[in-house]
Amino acid sequence: NVGPYTDIILVEGQDPQEVITFLNDNGYLVTESMRPIFEEYSSEPQRFLAVQLQPNVQVKDIVPIRFHCPAPGPVIPLRLTQVAALPEMGILVFIAAEQRYRPANFSELVVPAEQVHFDNQGRSNYFPLVSKLIDDLGGLAFVTERAQRAENIQPLVDQVFLGVEDEEEARAELARLLRERPFVTRLYTRMSGHEMVVDPVFSPSD
Repeated sequence: NVGPYTDIILVEGQDPQEVITFLNDNGYLVTESMRPIFEEYSSEPQRFLAVQLQPNVQVKDIVPIRFHCPAPGPVIPLRLTQVAALPEMGILVFIAAEQRYRPANFSELVVPAEQVHFDNQGRSNYFPLVSKLIDDLGGLAFVTERAQRAENIQPLVDQVFLGVEDEEEARAELARLLRERPFVTRLYTRMSGHEMVVDPVFSPSD
């Protein structure tokens, strides 16, 4: 058991049917809509980290899992998300590292400031504008919304996690991260499920 999870297993195999059968036989749900994605990952080959919630644990008790892998750059397994994605779903990525990062296999989108408009109630067209500009680039692009040294972000830490039960612990953890990683890049995109055909990879930027 790790935190709220149990039966954590690492699964790999060249035959996707064997992987799917093993997971379904051991209490993991792999539906037919997931099969093409499993076939892609298995043929690459990729491994699957399968976890289950412990009995009597609620969805609200789910916490992030931290793990290390020898990939050359950060990767988001976005293809697995397509089976449960909402239309034009926002995806926000934070990378804390030694320097600025950029998407390696997605386009870098710059939103023209003159195209962003606000009404008299402070609402803007930013999100639909980003969606349109990304679609114009084929649906695979990220906007770099922030890229700066971590020391400049540290003052913002006091403004986050307000009202969260483990606020002080979370604040201390974020402060530790910002001390250890001197640069933070924030990237944003909007995608629908049918566009999630590539896992975004991120690499250092010059």
